[in-house]
Amino acid sequence: MEEKRRTPRYDGTFEIRYFSPKNASLNYYTISKDISKLGLRMPAADSVREGDLLNLDIALHSSVPKISAIGRVIWTRPIPRPSLLKKEAGIEFVNIKQDDINKLLQTVF
Repeated sequence: MEEKRRTPRYDGTFEIRYFSPKNASLNYYTISKDISKLGLRMPAADSVREGDLLNLDIALHSSVPKISAIGRVIWTRPIPRPSLLKKEAGIEFVNIKQDDINKLLQTVF
């Protein structure tokens, strides 16, 4: 199978609050599955749809301020095992500071 990713993905579990500025009922917390320079993968609520723009507050750890970003949902798919959240989503960063990407990746290493 040919690799389609433009940048490597790294295992990285961060607590994420994600919410929609256009949909007040879309306001959830989750834990990321992996991360790259361009985005992340995370379990998501059923109301998350491809194309949605989400505000992301990403917690590195308690002593560091959260990283804020905006991401676009590129894909969603069902989670194949029993889980509270029934799907996962691929999020592409559309607005994040380069320094914040570096902090995220440094935390993974």
